[in-house]
Amino acid sequence: MGLRSGDDQAALRGAAYLAGELLRDKSFAPARSLMTSVSHAFLIDLPGNSFQAETVVNAVGSKASMFILKVMGAIRGDKFMVVEPSTNNTLFSFTRFEADKPEFFVRDFPFLAQEARQDPTMFSGAPSALVHGVIDLVLSVPVAEKAITVRVHKEAGTVSVEVKHPITNETVFSLPLASLNNIGKLVETIAQHLVTNPKAAALFS
Repeated sequence: MGLRSGDDQAALRGAAYLAGELLRDKSFAPARSLMTSVSHAFLIDLPGNSFQAETVVNAVGSKASMFILKVMGAIRGDKFMVVEPSTNNTLFSFTRFEADKPEFFVRDFPFLAQEARQDPTMFSGAPSALVHGVIDLVLSVPVAEKAITVRVHKEAGTVSVEVKHPITNETVFSLPLASLNNIGKLVETIAQHLVTNPKAAALFS
């Protein structure tokens, strides 16, 4: 919206524009109460270049269980933090690259949120937590002009990560445990491996 290059009224016009867009969003409300079915609430701080989005997440595999999470980041940033409002604990982070994937907020985000709430150290980068945890993710990895679906799996007590075919469950290659510290980097690493190893990429086609 030209906030960086506009005149001294640009921020005011930008705030008015964003307010109008949010008010047209039927799921938006400036405050939440137990009497409303609203699933999202937003707080935008233009002078501070930050935003917060509070959202209701359905627990994976359960229609009755829900919990509230807060997503925070810079307005034009590339990394976002997910926080549990009740404890103010940071559960995990994700990048704009991940957020742009079509099914990230439908599939990956609820899974990561649920796992991180059950074990807050799982995605904190603590080696001991990663060693003892079980990781099982299905990721869509962009390679050239197509997306390749892979399964990322790690058993408890192991120090390597297996990249498997999502249907046959065949292990195609392995990655070091540290690759799980950042999901965005994990996707990039898998994509690079598939680009440099056509035989591995062919197994997913």
